[in-house]
Amino acid sequence: MSGPLPDNVHSLLSKSKFLHLATCADNTPHVSLMNYTLINSGPYENQILFCTPKNTKKYQNLVANPKVSILIHDWTSSVEDQSLRSMIENLNKNEIGDLSITMDGHVTKTIGEEDKDFEEFKALHLAVNPRAGAFVNGDTAFVLVKIDVSKVSDSRNNVEEYK
Repeated sequence: MSGPLPDNVHSLLSKSKFLHLATCADNTPHVSLMNYTLINSGPYENQILFCTPKNTKKYQNLVANPKVSILIHDWTSSVEDQSLRSMIENLNKNEIGDLSITMDGHVTKTIGEEDKDFEEFKALHLAVNPRAGAFVNGDTAFVLVKIDVSKVSDSRNNVEEYK
């Protein structure tokens, strides 16, 4: 795979459960820990999907400024289907990964409950993140992000950029 999601980035995105999402509005940054779904086919292939309540700073920032930055680290790539709490409790026992990926992208679509494909995105997201039920109910929106650039760095400070 070429472009901003080379094979090592795509692989880590497919395995990881959480990302750090940075948004910004009025020159004030905001970071959120999110679970997400990597879309693997169709018109949104290789885009990142996540859900957020509409009354959050994160959502308001995305409406005001669709540019985002995302950080993913492979600190749990050797651990299958683990909750964040369990991962943190066992952090010293887990194999620490080697790669960190910073991605810059932009929102391509927001999907609210009033949109016809809301339930489709909800089902897709919950299939990948079965514990995310509490985050997809209420006045929420699904957000699709297209990655424009990714930078992969390892523990030896080797950095590669992909566009």
